[in-house]
Amino acid sequence: SPVFVSFTGLALTFPEVRLSEVSTTSYLLGQELIAHCIAFLLLNSPVLLGSCDLLGNPVQVYRHLQTGLSDLLQRPLREGAASFARHLSSASLASVSAVSD
Repeated sequence: SPVFVSFTGLALTFPEVRLSEVSTTSYLLGQELIAHCIAFLLLNSPVLLGSCDLLGNPVQVYRHLQTGLSDLLQRPLREGAASFARHLSSASLASVSAVSD
């Protein structure tokens, strides 16, 4: 049976590829470009796994907690504590929501 995997907040930018004076078959060129893309994805696999909703999207949770803690330390106490509580609950709910989808 098929398995669907979703990613939230994933931003990947593939590096630019410049080719000049290439003399090969279109099949071989296609194979090399596919190998290049696969190598890039393997090097960025921690980012891919961190944004995976199946794992609860730890990158999104980290961003929420980082913002909340930063607000707690930089803003006045009442405002910082409210922001931290808001981001903490958002991180918890986003993680549960990502796994349940």
